[in-house]
Amino acid sequence: MNKISDPSEFLRRTIETHSFFKEIPVDVTNSLVKSAQVREYSKGKILFLEGEQPLRFYFIINGWIKLFKGNLRGDEAVIQMLGKGDTAGGSAVFLNTSYPISAQVVEDSTLISFPGSIIRNFICDNNQLAINMLITISKQSQKLFHLLESTRLKSAEERVGWYLLKLLLDQGKYEDAIRLPYDKSTIASYLDMKPETFSRTLKKFKQQGFRIENDTIVLPEVSALCSYCDVETASNCSKHLTDECSNPQDIEGIRNFI
Repeated sequence: MNKISDPSEFLRRTIETHSFFKEIPVDVTNSLVKSAQVREYSKGKILFLEGEQPLRFYFIINGWIKLFKGNLRGDEAVIQMLGKGDTAGGSAVFLNTSYPISAQVVEDSTLISFPGSIIRNFICDNNQLAINMLITISKQSQKLFHLLESTRLKSAEERVGWYLLKLLLDQGKYEDAIRLPYDKSTIASYLDMKPETFSRTLKKFKQQGFRIENDTIVLPEVSALCSYCDVETASNCSKHLTDECSNPQDIEGIRNFI
């Protein structure tokens, strides 16, 4: 992982461009830069555990963090996966309650964190920062609701197809290959299925012309996953509601409705 040559400048640049800190006063920005910590975390690092006090509030610069629930038997359920631009620990910091969930680094990651007490004090003193916190928490809650819908109402094949399409769109460009960002057992838990079910489902995709090469999945064509699109996913696709859409779902009817 590349080292950050100037942490202070990196912190200031990130804080000034992140939507969470939009339109806050310069003096607050300066104070946040002084209190912030930028660190690189290795895969497997536990950030916090359910029930602990919210000591820090995290911003993900790169990498992946899983939010999960576990029990004394060692069983684990992945509740949400957080990537670049997401935050972790916000609701606990905002409400000043213990973390309702645990968080672990699943791929080497770079994070910026702030003491929870400092963020909470700034939120109390600055209306804009409070609004930004509510917006941040609300957006991540919407992502969670969409995940629950996708994993509860879809078949195993539909879940995997939806997930792969989501990864393809998150790449920000249309390519015919998708890199799985973390291990397959974590993906399976994220999709609310057993690892063996995930493996069997991938074999079905292989029979449809997909090539699976370790952590990379090569599509037979760029539009091969479009049949797994839903309303929420379509909103992230630049081809949605255009003549280039491979899965229009009555484009004209939608246009007329809008």
